[in-house]
Amino acid sequence: MRRELLNVVRVEDIGPYRLLRLRRGRLETGIPGQFFMLAPPGRLLPRPMSLSLATRTELGFLIDPVGPGTKALTGVLACGPEPMLRAVAALVPAAQLAWEAPMACGYGACYGCAVEIGGELKRLCVEGPVLERAA
Repeated sequence: MRRELLNVVRVEDIGPYRLLRLRRGRLETGIPGQFFMLAPPGRLLPRPMSLSLATRTELGFLIDPVGPGTKALTGVLACGPEPMLRAVAALVPAAQLAWEAPMACGYGACYGCAVEIGGELKRLCVEGPVLERAA
């Protein structure tokens, strides 16, 4: 089994389902019906998903977001500068946001990596860097 971190191109609503489109990277294109193990962020076990779209540059998976794992797979997650993350949070309040800050101690004692989220300080080295809420 080959593991590779793929970038999300977009998530499209198709009726009650969501089409998760991933940049293919170095993976073979595959064929529709083939299974891939997708690891949702923040979940322990990967989920087997059948390939429903295979192009030269993308892989697509049609997902029914019913449980925490499939909801995490179809939820985009954003990273970037703080003003952009706050704008994403304003548009999608439930977005998972990957914050950036310099880290000194790495275990939360110095608060050097703290960012203010919703009126409270969050230490990115122990509570992040991916946080689900912003203000």
